[in-house]
Amino acid sequence: MRREGEGFESLQPFDDPARASAERPRGARFESAYGRPRPRRLPELLDLGFEVLRDRFAVLAGISALMWAPARLAQVFIGPHVWLERPGDFQGLGLGAGTVFGWLSQGLVDGLATAFVSLLVAARLGETRVGAVEALSVSARRLPQLVLLALIYGVMTGLGCLCLIVPGVFLMWRFFVAPTVCVLERASIGQSLGRSYDLAVGSFGVWAGVYLLLALLTSSFTSVAVIGDNVQFRPYLMEGLGLGRTAFDALVFCVSTLFLGVSTSIKAVLATVFYFHCLARRDGLDLERELERLQEASR
Repeated sequence: MRREGEGFESLQPFDDPARASAERPRGARFESAYGRPRPRRLPELLDLGFEVLRDRFAVLAGISALMWAPARLAQVFIGPHVWLERPGDFQGLGLGAGTVFGWLSQGLVDGLATAFVSLLVAARLGETRVGAVEALSVSARRLPQLVLLALIYGVMTGLGCLCLIVPGVFLMWRFFVAPTVCVLERASIGQSLGRSYDLAVGSFGVWAGVYLLLALLTSSFTSVAVIGDNVQFRPYLMEGLGLGRTAFDALVFCVSTLFLGVSTSIKAVLATVFYFHCLARRDGLDLERELERLQEASR
């Protein structure tokens, strides 16, 4: 069923029941300690997100950090700052290769970690049963679609922001949950974009609050990697900390890997909670769950 507003009088049944069941997270459902999904106001949604993050922080942030570790370790040896600090005949080639590798590795790891966290959060909310191993397997299989989605999202929102900002903000809002849809509903790229565009209707205020909070929180965590890899800041930081290049690189690797794991976890948790808010608000997911509960109780 579809819900255009907050009241029962505005419910609209799905024209195609098969499509209704298909457009849902895959897997068996069970009762969650956080209650059944429902439309939430921004403070309630943030409370739920950070409660889930707190309860599973070690697993979510820890495994996300482990996923980031190889990319961050490679950055120590072939990152752009390495070639800028050591001029030579192959400086230009090395700088280009290091930059491309950094972009690709960050996109791959971010997509993989985000998918993994989204699956575990959906399991925590009682919408699917999936363990860590299965979540890793599903995330790996969805990775190509997630990378392409990130590329399409970046190009579309970037071009939109060039058109006086407003179109870019609109596209960021409407396509915000496309990666979550791709993972939880096993949708194609086109289906994920279309479904996200539809689900986001009527949720701009909640999305804006989530997005601004994410921007504030994640920028503080990701800035460690950005500053640590910046060839202009590195000499001043090494001098101020009294560290040599090797010790400084080791410190940046450890801190940035941990912080990127935390940043990815926060982003994926809040995006997943917002996705379920949209499911309840637009599709009446909470009403369907209540109907299922009543049907089981009457048997």
